Order: sequence, then C-alpha cells, then structure tokens
Amino acid sequence: MPSPDQFLELTLHVTAEELYDKNVDFKNFQKLTKGPIGRDQKGFDFPTGSQVTAQFNYPNGQLILNNVSFVNVMDDTRVKEYRLPDFTIATFLRGKDPKNITDKEAYEQVQTIFKQLEKQGWEYNFDFIAPRITPKTALDYALAGGDASYLDYRYPLSFEQFNQITSYIHRWYLRHGTDIFLKIEMWRNVEDSGDTTILFAYDFHDQLHEIYRHVEPENHDRALESFAKQYSNPPFVAKLSSESKVVAKGLTIDKYLTSYTFPLVKQKTGFDTQKIINTDPYKLTYDEFLEKIDAGEDLTPYLEEQPEPEITSQAKGRCLPNQPCPKSGYWFTQAKYDSRAYFKQGERMPDYSNNNWGEVIWQFDGEQG
Repeated sequence: MPSPDQFLELTLHVTAEELYDKNVDFKNFQKLTKGPIGRDQKGFDFPTGSQVTAQFNYPNGQLILNNVSFVNVMDDTRVKEYRLPDFTIATFLRGKDPKNITDKEAYEQVQTIFKQLEKQGWEYNFDFIAPRITPKTALDYALAGGDASYLDYRYPLSFEQFNQITSYIHRWYLRHGTDIFLKIEMWRNVEDSGDTTILFAYDFHDQLHEIYRHVEPENHDRALESFAKQYSNPPFVAKLSSESKVVAKGLTIDKYLTSYTFPLVKQKTGFDTQKIINTDPYKLTYDEFLEKIDAGEDLTPYLEEQPEPEITSQAKGRCLPNQPCPKSGYWFTQAKYDSRAYFKQGERMPDYSNNNWGEVIWQFDGEQG
C-alpha cells in the first residue's frame, strides 16, 4: 500500500492510460472488467479498511476524498483517445471504532464534507424536472414522507432531521456551474452484530452525461436534439409529476424559481431549459393530465404564464455577512442551526464568528414564512 502522504489524482476527461500513468504508485490496485462491444470497466479496488485519499480535480477547484474503497470508470476502447466523462468514487465514513460508526459521527463527518463543497462553490442541482420549492419547503416535504432528493445540501439539518432522512439510503444532487455535476449516495448498512457501516459514494460527470439522464439510451447519439424535442414541445409536463406530489402534501410551489441553462443544448438547438413552459400544478394534477392527454383534450388552458426571472433563482440568491441584503425575504446559512430569518432589502446580513461550520454564506429561501 502506498504511503499515507500519497493520494490518487483523478480528473475528468483524461484517458484511461493517463489515469493510470498519473497514479503509478497504485498500480497493484488497478482493475479491468471486460465489457460488451469495447465498453470496459476500469479504475481501482482497495482492500477493506484502506485509508487511501483521492484528490478530484475539476475546473477552478479540487476536492479531497478520504477512505476511498474503489474508483470506477467506463472506458470505450472503440474510440481512440477516449476521454473519461464519468467517475464513481466510493468512500467509507469511519468512526473511532473501525467496525462501527455512530449516528453522531456520521452526522459530523457529512457536515465536514458539505462544508468543503460549499466553500468550493457547489450548489444544489435544481434541474428542470425538480419541483420549484424553496430549501425549507424541500425539508418539510422530505419530513412529510416526500422525495428527499430535492434537499439543498446547504440547508442546515438538525441531528434528528438528518437521521430521519438518511435512515437507509439518501441522494444529494449538486453541480458546479454547468461544467461538472455530482450525485452523492449515502448507504447505511447495519450488520447482525448491530455495527453500522456507511458508504459515501460520489458520481462526478460532465454536462453531456447529465443530459443523458433525461434521454433514452437509444437516443444518446443525438442526445441534444432528442432532449430539445422531448422538453420544448407540448405537452409541457417536465415538472408536473413532482410538483403534483408537493401540492398534495399541502406545500407551496414557488413559480418564480427557475432552473439553469444547459449551454450544450442551447448552442445546438436554441432551447433554453431556464425558460421552460410549465403546466400549472394548481390547475391540473399529473394523473388528471394523463387522463386528458389520453382523451385528446387541449391542455393550453392549464399552462402557466411565463414569469419574469428574479433573484429568487437559487443560482443568484447568495449573500455574504456584513453585506446589504439584495432582496427582501427569508434567508438561511449553514453556519448556524435554525438561522432562517426575514431580512429587508438593504439590511446588513449578520455574521456568526467562532461557529463550527466556517465561512458564513447566506442563501435566499423565498418570500413566504
């Protein structure tokens, strides 16, 4: 095993050969699983209990990942100099007892990971099919039994809330601009002995592979055109399924929240996901939509008018302490539990020195209490 001060160096869009050349000290842990039609799984496998550290590099930053268990990449040997667009890096959260991690230890370690991500500018991947809900509403929805994957990782959870939401498996979706996207999966496994192990896996991928999530595999060779055709033409129901479930819980949809633009799609087709048309979830549920579409009804009366984009967009709603509040409404910060409060435009945002989180960054959370 390499010395503790050595680390795996991982970067998107290198070739498999470059990946191995950069990590010659880990040669004994390289793996290869031959796949169909030249699709081979490569990467590294490490023994149980290893303490390998990886440095993942991306445009304008890097992340340090501890206790790496394995690294998976899919190489396409049919393509000369194929550049790897997707990395899965599995790590373990570890407590003082190497065979068991307590709930409190897991909570504190995840907060440390999130602190690193927020400091590097990672944000919630509020994509075009996610419901238009504020971070607080997303938490209320998760605690009410709704889909917890809409949680903004930056929104502070109490120890009890964290344990309730991540009781078995949980996913967070993040992005760094539109250069790189990240899905985090946290798996809890309780052994017969009562000991708990937690796998914390990172799936880093580029913009094109994020678009693949929303396109049928058989259309990947024309993913940009297929994406635009599927989501730019009526019926407009990209968000209706998720938003109908939120409304059914008695929670509020914030229609002024907008997603972000996929530059690849816009450059190729002109379609902008930030300006997508939505079917009003207060006028029509998803089940009612299915009935009406089968009956051939005109769904135009159920479409929303296009609102003017405001700073309520999650991509813009950030403010540092001691700076004037850019918009009246509710704001929160990870640096202090239960920090959500109402601030008027121009009011100075408070600072919390000597906190356990680190840099104070205020996030906009809508206009409703």
